[in-house]
Amino acid sequence: MTSKLSPYSTFQILFYALRPTFVRAQTLTSWHFLNISSSTSLPKPTATTTLFGSTPLMYFLLSSFFAGSLHPCAGHFIAEHYLWDGQDQETYSYYGWWNIVAYNVGYHNEHHDFPSIPWTRLPKLRELAPEYYDALPAHPSWPMVIVNFILDPEVGIFARAKRVPQGSRMVTPPAGVKEKKVRGDGGESDKSE
Repeated sequence: MTSKLSPYSTFQILFYALRPTFVRAQTLTSWHFLNISSSTSLPKPTATTTLFGSTPLMYFLLSSFFAGSLHPCAGHFIAEHYLWDGQDQETYSYYGWWNIVAYNVGYHNEHHDFPSIPWTRLPKLRELAPEYYDALPAHPSWPMVIVNFILDPEVGIFARAKRVPQGSRMVTPPAGVKEKKVRGDGGESDKSE
């Protein structure tokens, strides 16, 4: 229990942000470096610290960290893409009141089905298509997702949906780790070791 509580649950925002670089590494191009340099350019932090000291930078860093650690709203990071209760469902939604303060991020299945629909319209989408969404399992509570993640031995950092590659890229899980693989067409899944 404490192994999941300590580093992963507390620093889950870092794991969430860095996971794609390990699962599906990309060759960095000049566009990547341009993006990194424009978003973290030296003049911005230098001007900020010169004018206001380090307090504003610490505020931005710590608020990002606390927003993605042991916080009730941060349960959505775990709720969305982990496999729960032995089900093969690739994504999960949450339809509770936290969506009011989280800009409907809980309407996750709807977002994946129609990524171009704005967050303000996702509840209406679900209302228009109940035959597609009402039968899907959904989480009743983001805080309980965090509690269940910590206490349930079947759910851990490797209990994520992982699509079977369709092409030349193949990602192998660490030795001895079982990861659920889901076909890209939504078909039956299998376990691999």
